[in-house]
Amino acid sequence: VEDLMKLIEEIIPYNVTHNARPEACDLLMVVESLENILDHVDEQNYYNIALYLIQCSNYVAEPEDSQILKVVRKIYEKVGKVPDEMRLALRLGDKELVKKIFDGCKDVLVKKQLAFMLARQFY
Repeated sequence: VEDLMKLIEEIIPYNVTHNARPEACDLLMVVESLENILDHVDEQNYYNIALYLIQCSNYVAEPEDSQILKVVRKIYEKVGKVPDEMRLALRLGDKELVKKIFDGCKDVLVKKQLAFMLARQFY
């Protein structure tokens, strides 16, 4: 099993840098190590990876879809996309996480945008 994980650790960076991001995500989902994708996400590729994972979450069973959405939220947190992070926290229904994201936002304009999002959801 360790040999397999070493091989996967070599394949994932290659796939991410050579426009095979969905294959990298699929491979990590199969071996139940999706959190490892966070090591390879940056400003240039986060959008495609996050979008693919959000779409995948619509087609997987109940506990796994929440795990995928939590990984996507961490991706948004890593690249500083606070409104997208809030959107996923609302989708997950995690009130503590919503409060943490709102309180952690330092930008006044983004905080107003978050307030509008929360008001629309009756928070």
